[in-house]
Amino acid sequence: RDGIWIQAGAWPDAREARRAADRLGGAATVEESSPGLFRVLVGPWPDAGTAERSRRAVISRGYPEATTISGG
Repeated sequence: RDGIWIQAGAWPDAREARRAADRLGGAATVEESSPGLFRVLVGPWPDAGTAERSRRAVISRGYPEATTISGG
């Protein structure tokens, strides 16, 4: 994946991850990052400034551990 992504969090249950993605809206997706671990990604964003604004928005929506990652 290209661009900069925000990882809102990771859950052992796909349904919990899907609920988190639904709460975050259309730019959020769920992917299985390893067997039994589903992460919620928001993006991609074209530059660091836009990604940082998105990360802050994700944090304000209740995901304090949100982090920026490159390439998904």
